[in-house]
Amino acid sequence: MCGASLPARAPHQSAPPAVSRLSFPNANNVRSLAAWLWLIDLGTAKRVLDASDDSSGELAAALAQHFDEVHAVRADALQLDALRGSNERQGWSIASLVAGSAGTLQQASGTFDCIVVHDVLARRNLNDRDFLAELSQYHRLLRVDGWFAMAAFTPSEIGSDNLPAGTLPKRRAHRLLSRAGFRDLRFLWVENSLDRPLSLIPDTLSARTAYESYDAMRGSSTFIRRMAALAGLGSVLYPSYFLLARR
Repeated sequence: MCGASLPARAPHQSAPPAVSRLSFPNANNVRSLAAWLWLIDLGTAKRVLDASDDSSGELAAALAQHFDEVHAVRADALQLDALRGSNERQGWSIASLVAGSAGTLQQASGTFDCIVVHDVLARRNLNDRDFLAELSQYHRLLRVDGWFAMAAFTPSEIGSDNLPAGTLPKRRAHRLLSRAGFRDLRFLWVENSLDRPLSLIPDTLSARTAYESYDAMRGSSTFIRRMAALAGLGSVLYPSYFLLARR
């Protein structure tokens, strides 16, 4: 790249810039934590498990628009109370609330059509053995052809060993999901942030270059960004990702 440096990407933050890179006039009001649902074929959409730690209720509410039943598990009673309060204020119902973890869930194998953990696994800084144990339990709870969805921040420096909380290199995520028995892995880069995923970009050469070229017409991208997209440096360009996997 001839010594030139890449423009700084968005930091790991919950609040997006005042104007999104796609120049949506109401960018601060756009929020859909389950927009990836439109990109998969669920077939049956009866039961979903929200195993994130979202206390706003927005993820569960988004899932409730697609599934007949939304079940939730949270790490402790305080998180459950916060979710229950959001539920009551927003006027939607939840089928069950459980305090615990994947290992404490007693539902039969194949109970859920979809399981969503958002970024909770990435932020727990699990070693490979514990991470794999959690994924294996979620794999058991999914029906055949059911979908698992997770999210994480991407490393800001290639090859860095000191990763901040919530950061999970995509190669490690791919490896652990495959070892747990998941298949048909689909990787989506996220802009602007996990809290407000305004754009989902498949990790393919054509999708990355098309997205950066489209932004270039608006004057918000650069030649260097387009070259990085061509080189496959998505972790440098985009702050976070969704990873979808089928049982």
